[in-house]
Amino acid sequence: MQVNYQEMPVNVRPKRLRFSVDDYYTMIGLGLLRNVERAEIIDGELIESMPIGNAHASVVKSLAETLRDLLGKSVTFSVQDPIWLDEYNEPIPDLALLKRRSDFYRGKAPLAEDALIVIEVSDSTLDYDRNRKIPLYATAAIPEVWLVNLQNATIELHCHPRDYSFAVVKVFRRGETVVSEILPDLRLSVDDALGIE
Repeated sequence: MQVNYQEMPVNVRPKRLRFSVDDYYTMIGLGLLRNVERAEIIDGELIESMPIGNAHASVVKSLAETLRDLLGKSVTFSVQDPIWLDEYNEPIPDLALLKRRSDFYRGKAPLAEDALIVIEVSDSTLDYDRNRKIPLYATAAIPEVWLVNLQNATIELHCHPRDYSFAVVKVFRRGETVVSEILPDLRLSVDDALGIE
């Protein structure tokens, strides 16, 4: 069969194939995705989780322990587990403070409305976390997101979601204390969150 290129449409853009969250888990179940079993689904794309460095891993561990000491059993702690935002988005934040449930979300991943605070610890993924994931959290109406910026030794508190962004962004530096808007009893020193320089 010969193709007549003169009849082909001009400036046609290739169609992007999107995978739903259900498609992703079906493909894993069928053994089709053996090498990307730790991926986020962002806008229907499978984004393989990046390896994290020692500083990143240390801050995640330290934050999880510090927050547990501060909040006890008032929330359910989720460490590097997915949150289902919608059919095409299931990111994996570093930490999430979820509404307390006695079954610890055994039946399925937490939904956006279960999340009180989502925390992303960022060093090499700073641009991706800030410009791709935080707008998704805002769109899903997650009330508060913390971006722990290891490059600049700051914590950005994003709150009051509106459309694709947060109406309020506060930046806290070493020597200052982050005070949560959604959990007012949660007060955390930036120094304690970031650990030793």
